[in-house]
Amino acid sequence: MIAHRDDHLDMLAAQVAGCLDEADRFELEAHLASGCAVCAAERVRLEEGAALMAASAPPRGPSPALRALIMERVRADVQSGGVAQRVRPAAPPDTRAKRPSYAAWAWAAAAAALAIVAYVSWHASERLQSQVATTRAELDSLTRTLDSERRWNGLLNSRDARLVALESTPADSAGLRGRVMYDPASRRAVVVLDHAAARPGSDYELWAIRGGTPVSLGLLRADPSGLVTVRIEDAGPADTLQAFAVSLERAGGSPNPHAPSGPVVMLGKLGG
Repeated sequence: MIAHRDDHLDMLAAQVAGCLDEADRFELEAHLASGCAVCAAERVRLEEGAALMAASAPPRGPSPALRALIMERVRADVQSGGVAQRVRPAAPPDTRAKRPSYAAWAWAAAAAALAIVAYVSWHASERLQSQVATTRAELDSLTRTLDSERRWNGLLNSRDARLVALESTPADSAGLRGRVMYDPASRRAVVVLDHAAARPGSDYELWAIRGGTPVSLGLLRADPSGLVTVRIEDAGPADTLQAFAVSLERAGGSPNPHAPSGPVVMLGKLGG
């Protein structure tokens, strides 16, 4: 089946209006032959709409001036005695009688074409508005991302930022290496850990030691190379933050957010 596209609906409207070029007509017929239910239903709807508009065109009779002219000639024929010869042929009156019908159908066809063009324009406008809305949403998302990156770059360039080296403890058997960049003004922190691929069934967990009490800052999950890079929005106020620590926990982390349940494998104290 030829995949359905939105412009197939535009082609259908143009086909019903009688203004579809040969290349598009061939493509559209092939698409309909492939069994697209959406286009088949839309074709029926457009054709029925055009037929209804044509049928709704009001009948037109001869104008008063034409009617007066015909009656004047009939009276002249009667008076001259030639009415039998001139009135008997039925062809001219019949031909004149059909012309208003042709005019009505021409008007209806024009109205139907205008309606179809209006439908195509509306459909194109709706699609364009949808594309504009999508583009605007993507732009807003990119703007937010850019603003966020600028804030994090500000942390790295801050003169007050503190670099905390995470040192391995005797409980570390993986050869972990790590550091934390902490900004006292924004309370943000960036944690980088290497060789941090935890063994199956376990996770590394980051802790902030505030006033002697551990507070979990979340799990540290490494990429396939064993590297961890984590951004912490709020590591805590500088006046109570004393150190950062990493513990090795069962998968999912410690059940107590204020105490590691596994061994502490890394520890780094803030300088004065």
